Amino acid sequence: ISKIEYLIVVDSTWQQSSRITQDPKLSNLKCVQIPKKKTVFWRYQNFSDDHLSTIEAIYFFFIEFI
Repeated sequence: ISKIEYLIVVDSTWQQSSRITQDPKLSNLKCVQIPKKKTVFWRYQNFSDDHLSTIEAIYFFFIEFI
């Protein structure tokens, strides 16, 4: 990845996130993907342990890319 100037984070439920990221206003933004990580926060969700909370995703973004 070249120089990252800013970070936009989608903060929503997992059910809402795909609809939000499909918004045409976001279509010109570059997307990065962090490697799968296991969540350490307990919370009720019907998803696997690799579905991170927003703050975990931000943390791992900085570990990987900054």
